[in-house]
Amino acid sequence: MITVYNKFINEGIRDKMIPKSEKDIRASLDKLDDKDKIRLIFRQKMTDWFSKKELKDMLSKLNIMNRLNLIYNIKIKMNLYTNKELKNMYSELNPTDEIDTIILYHTENLFSKKELKNILNKIEEKRRLNIIVDHKKEFNGLFSKKEMDKLINKYKEKEDVKFYTEILGETITDIKTEYESNWGDRIIFTFDNNDEYRMYHEQDCCEEVHIDDINGELDDLIGEPILKAEEVTSNNSAATESGTWTFYKFATIKGYVTIRWYGSSNGYYSEKAIFQKQNIKNDN
Repeated sequence: MITVYNKFINEGIRDKMIPKSEKDIRASLDKLDDKDKIRLIFRQKMTDWFSKKELKDMLSKLNIMNRLNLIYNIKIKMNLYTNKELKNMYSELNPTDEIDTIILYHTENLFSKKELKNILNKIEEKRRLNIIVDHKKEFNGLFSKKEMDKLINKYKEKEDVKFYTEILGETITDIKTEYESNWGDRIIFTFDNNDEYRMYHEQDCCEEVHIDDINGELDDLIGEPILKAEEVTSNNSAATESGTWTFYKFATIKGYVTIRWYGSSNGYYSEKAIFQKQNIKNDN
C-alpha cells in the first residue's frame, strides 16, 4: 500500500480527516436545493443509497425543463423512467418547447411519425417551416410534397427569375446526381453536343446549401429538346437568420421537373445554387 501525504496539510489536521458516514452525507445533501442534490447524487455515484421512488420524488420537485435536462445530461433515463413516462413529461411543455427539446436531446424516436407531425402542426407556420427545413433528417417524410410546397410558397419573398435561353432546344443525354460528395450536392447534365452543365454550390464554412427536393422525373429531361429552363430565387422569411430557396424549372415534351435547393447561413454568405456550363478541360 502506498500512502501519499499532502505537504500543505499538517499531520494533526490529516489525522482528523475521517470519511463521513452515510448519515452525515445524507444530512449534507438535504441542505442543498433539489437540482444540486440530484446532480451531486448521480455524479458522485451515490444512487445506491436511494430507492428509485426517492430519486423520482426528488426529480418531480423540479420544473419540467430542469427535470429533462438532468435526465438526459446525467443519463439517468434508463434507470428510472419508461418511454411512456418521458413522453408524458414532454406533453407538459408547449408545442414549440416540446419540439425544441426533442431536437436538443435527439429523442424523436420516442414518438411515432403521427405524434411528431401533430406536435409540429400546433406550432406557428413560420416557425414550423424553419424547424422542418433546418432539421430535415429528424423529420424526413412527415409532410407530403403538397404540404411542404404550400408552406414554402406562403413565405417566398423577393423572387428573382433567370432564363437559360442558351440551352433551349438542346437535348440532354445524361444526368448524374451526387449527394454529399466532396463538393456537396451537385447535378451534372451532359448534352448531345458534349456541353456539360453543373448545378451545385461552392460550400463555405458557415453555411449549408443542399438539394431539398426534386419534383418530377429527371429521366423526362433526357432525349428530348429542352422547352423550358429557368431559375427562380426566393428569400425564406421564416429562416432563423437567413435562408434562400433556388428553384430550377425544366421541361421537355415528356414532362416538367422542378429541382428545389435550400441554403441557410448567418446572412454573410451566398446561399443560392449555381447552374452553369463547365470548362471540362480545366475542371477537376
